[in-house]
Amino acid sequence: MDLLNKLENVNSESLLIRIFLPEIVEATNVVYPNKPPELNNEIEKMVDLLNEIVNGNIAEPVLNGNYISFAIVRVASSEKLAFSGIEPHLKFTQKVLERGVKNIYVLAAGEVKPKWAKKLVERLMKDIGLRLEFDDSYSEIYRGKRLNLYCCKLTRGVKT
Repeated sequence: MDLLNKLENVNSESLLIRIFLPEIVEATNVVYPNKPPELNNEIEKMVDLLNEIVNGNIAEPVLNGNYISFAIVRVASSEKLAFSGIEPHLKFTQKVLERGVKNIYVLAAGEVKPKWAKKLVERLMKDIGLRLEFDDSYSEIYRGKRLNLYCCKLTRGVKT
């Protein structure tokens, strides 16, 4: 029941559900037709991580398991972007990639942040060589308000 409540919370933030499903599909495609017990543990860790992100309780949104491996780059506030630009986001991404993380999700919400997110994605592709799996700009209810949202998935892996 606790897991279902967490999933419902993750689903309530439409931005984050775009992470859960692609990671489940990717992980299950890797192990099919087997179902290793470690996969269930990683799925539970992913739900916990996404739930903590929705609740605003996590500093480093990274899960680097055997089957599920991703980091979330949340585009900073407009004030922070004006002060330091996207460089801290690039450094964070490089750091988690060096630790072996496979997928990078870039998330942004608001009027200005999705534009910064797209600039960040361009730099990640150009400077680090990540490949864009999908990107989506849309308007949705996020934290109680209708906002412009952006989500993309970047990977360094080769499609199988």
